[in-house]
Amino acid sequence: MDGLLGNPYGEGTMQQTESVEGTRLRPLPARRVPANPHLEVLLVRVERAVRRRTGDRVRGLQVLLQNDKLILRGRCATYYCKQLAQAAAMEAAPDFELHNQIEVW
Repeated sequence: MDGLLGNPYGEGTMQQTESVEGTRLRPLPARRVPANPHLEVLLVRVERAVRRRTGDRVRGLQVLLQNDKLILRGRCATYYCKQLAQAAAMEAAPDFELHNQIEVW
């Protein structure tokens, strides 16, 4: 049951998987929709701000909230675009710690 320790997704978010050794537990990926509707509005506001500022140049944009941290994910062609996305997110949600995980390719 070591899979339950340190689960960053909270209780009840373990998924059973089959393996050779038997049944194992692994954490589910971060959820897009928080339980609080006010936070969902915040995520939508941040996503719109990023899309507007970057001209929708971040492919596969995801805005997630995990442990009171705002996470940006996706791909863009330039570091400048990544920087624009970060600036837009920081303006839209100044009270949250931001992790910019957008990949430049």
